[in-house]
Amino acid sequence: GRKADAALAVPDDLVDAVSLLGDASAIRTKVVALRDAGVSTLLLNPVSSTPQQRVADVAMLRAIRDRLVSGEEA
Repeated sequence: GRKADAALAVPDDLVDAVSLLGDASAIRTKVVALRDAGVSTLLLNPVSSTPQQRVADVAMLRAIRDRLVSGEEA
C-alpha cells in the first residue's frame, strides 16, 4: 500500500551502505572498499530504466571485477 512512505522511512546512510550508486568511479571505489572489507559475493539487482541500460550496468561491474581479479586496481 504505502510504498512511497516506506521508501522515505529508509535512511540514506542505509541505502549508501548496501547499494552501488553513482558513476563508474564511485562504484569502483565502493567495490574496492567492499573487497578490502572481505566481501567476496555481490547480489545484483540493476534498476535502470531500460533492459539495455541494465545490461550495460552489469557489464561495467563485470569489467571492474575482472580488473580486480587480475590484480589491477579497478
